[in-house]
Amino acid sequence: MQTRIRTIKPEIAQHELLFDLEKVTGFPIRFAWTMLFTCCDRDGRFEWRPRILKTLCLPYDDVDFEKILELWTEQALIGRYTVRGKVYGFIPTWTKHQMINNREHASKLPAPPVQ
Repeated sequence: MQTRIRTIKPEIAQHELLFDLEKVTGFPIRFAWTMLFTCCDRDGRFEWRPRILKTLCLPYDDVDFEKILELWTEQALIGRYTVRGKVYGFIPTWTKHQMINNREHASKLPAPPVQ
């Protein structure tokens, strides 16, 4: 899993749902969300590997990243899917948040099933 350079809109600081999740759980939800974008490919997909994602997103925080992924899934902020026994995730609103550089390589991860 490689990290990539992504753009972040200033409105991320005002995301009420992320803020509410942060207050309820005590997890650094907004920062983790921002860092998750760096783990996604050009189509907003990522490998569902909580331990690796935690290392990439929150290396110094003592949190269970699987719980963060579950919270985001429950709130429909991310989706989870399995292809040939491997688990992946995606951000459904990806294109609303990112403008991808055309030089970035095409996704090597399978697409999520059509909803």
